Amino acid sequence: MKSALAEEQIIGDNERLTQALWLMLAFATEGSVAGSTVITEARVEDGAFVAVVSFTASVKALTDPDLPHALEAFARKQATLPREAARIAWGLALCKRVAEAHGGTFEHDDVTDGANVTLKLRVLLSGT
Repeated sequence: MKSALAEEQIIGDNERLTQALWLMLAFATEGSVAGSTVITEARVEDGAFVAVVSFTASVKALTDPDLPHALEAFARKQATLPREAARIAWGLALCKRVAEAHGGTFEHDDVTDGANVTLKLRVLLSGT
């Protein structure tokens, strides 16, 4: 984890924020080939905490029923379908709801085979 955070604070629902971060990591882990690198980064940007998770997508890894998965099969499959109007994949909808509840945003790249995918959670810091 790369992070330059020092004394910044987020006042919010710690449990939900933790769930959103865990979900981002679980999705990246399940959506990449075994042994791949999942990169995490945390930073302060324009008065907000930004958590970024990046990975190289493998549709087969995400949808293979023989591999262990934490996420539901339907949500994993739906994440690989073309997105319209920048909609969020259903499996990542919790991240969007948590970010918005804390005055922030959530976005992710299309999950296509071999693509470099970035998941980005942005939440306002206290006092901003």
